[in-house]
Amino acid sequence: MFTQINDYKRLISEENLNVIINQDTSLLRKMELTAQEEIESYLRHHFDVALLFKGFDKYEVSVAYTEGDLITFIDDTTTPTEESDFYFAIADTTAGESPESAPAKWTKGDNRHQYLLTIFIDIMLYHAHSRINPRNIPDFRISRYDDAILWLKMVNSGKVSPSFPIKSDPIIPDRNIHYGTTKIDTNTY
Repeated sequence: MFTQINDYKRLISEENLNVIINQDTSLLRKMELTAQEEIESYLRHHFDVALLFKGFDKYEVSVAYTEGDLITFIDDTTTPTEESDFYFAIADTTAGESPESAPAKWTKGDNRHQYLLTIFIDIMLYHAHSRINPRNIPDFRISRYDDAILWLKMVNSGKVSPSFPIKSDPIIPDRNIHYGTTKIDTNTY
């Protein structure tokens, strides 16, 4: 999962979000997949989108994590109603090594690309509003969507260079080798 409900608070109140998704989190998750696919269509030629959208899981005691894995973790002092904290592994772990039991292997924080997260939410909210009434999308949602798509196009063309994981075999149009022959016009000789 790439987002949690708290991520949306940066761009929309929880009450308004519930209105546009009819309090249906399964609908929210489907629209998130749509937003993710739209973003990936601009980025997959150059960037490792699987790694970029790797997201996070809830900490499981039986899982061994690898460096860079992001988890949510509730420690013994957190009540069940509070939000869990993000931790990312700074070294490979073995099963049972939690941020609490092996703090040298974890760093508290969110290692998701924060601007990409904002773009993702803007695109998802645009689609959520268009589901309600495509002719009555708020102007600021249209503007934020247009800005998000413009930024993605600039990333795709190389005019903007975010710190995204590069694909191991990026498709770079001007540097790919083309095979074949060139047709010679014999009438010019």
